[in-house]
Amino acid sequence: MIRRVQLGRHVGKMNQPEVKVPLYPCEHQFLHTMPVQGIDPDMPVIHDCDGHFYLRVRGGAYLAGGFEPRGKPVDLKDLGTLPEDWDQFYVLLKEMLFRVPSLANVQVDRLYNCPESFTADSRWIIGEAPEVKNYFVASGMKSVGIEAAGGLGQVTAEWIAKGEPNLDLWDIDIRRFIGTHNNGQFLRDRMTEVPGMHYKLCYPFAEFETGRDLRMSPIYPRLKLAGAVFGQTMGYERPHYYTSSDPFLTPGPDEAPPKVEVYGKPPWFDAVKSEYEACRERVALLDYSSFTKLEVWELDIGLASGIKVCHMTHTGDRGWVLYIPNEVVLPSPRSTPCTCTTASCKWGSSTRSSMRATSP
Repeated sequence: MIRRVQLGRHVGKMNQPEVKVPLYPCEHQFLHTMPVQGIDPDMPVIHDCDGHFYLRVRGGAYLAGGFEPRGKPVDLKDLGTLPEDWDQFYVLLKEMLFRVPSLANVQVDRLYNCPESFTADSRWIIGEAPEVKNYFVASGMKSVGIEAAGGLGQVTAEWIAKGEPNLDLWDIDIRRFIGTHNNGQFLRDRMTEVPGMHYKLCYPFAEFETGRDLRMSPIYPRLKLAGAVFGQTMGYERPHYYTSSDPFLTPGPDEAPPKVEVYGKPPWFDAVKSEYEACRERVALLDYSSFTKLEVWELDIGLASGIKVCHMTHTGDRGWVLYIPNEVVLPSPRSTPCTCTTASCKWGSSTRSSMRATSP
């Protein structure tokens, strides 16, 4: 089991076959002051989300750190305790002095610079690696591993002993990543954005700005010219909505997409509404390049026997496709919703019955 946050990705790369653990270290600094006379030992911990810092009392002195809005990735060869980086820490320091002006009169003991590893999507990594059986990973805790250790250890132990956890942990399961997410250049680019998410407001439908344009559909340029505003799914650029309503994919107006950082009605609501109505009431062409497509088939079984698919049996004529509603699919506790179709067709001299599952 790999738990060392700074070495999880490195140890995974040493393994045969390679285990992909998309972690990357960033500078993580905290300031320790000299003892302060008259300090209240029961002073509550301060978390300033606007200033991206925390401050607490420890041993009669102040301990203050944070997660700057723009992180600074660390070269892997420099792992360990890094030298002080006051230029990087200044972003937090000025916010500390604004919120707690008395800090200006306190003498500094030391600025610690200890690298901390973050994941590609800012969420923890836990679970059994898909590449190697019984290879468990628990990492990417973003400096809260001590607080999470009890529950994390219990869940991991249950997973090892029983073969699966007793909770739905797909949101932090290591299997949510693909090989693209373990690319060193991608991780380094993404790490400039991830640490700042620790104190950032979490808006619905938020998208990363870094590590983009990794995987694109062949018609991506035309979609972009049409005014498509893209989101990223498993590294794939997928259009969420269009700022232009031109149905022939001609260039749209030269305008910036509207901000989506809202909790109420988003600015793209009417655009999505019109596209939805077009799909329901008229005709729409969908690009499924970014969807996972699985096909299960068998030869020489004849039209009458069919194959069982999701508790259904299709025995239709060749050339016809039967749509299977998602509600009849038999899911596992950690399955992902998908759309299924089943069909019979001619394959050489034999009849081929198949099921295709498409996952968003």
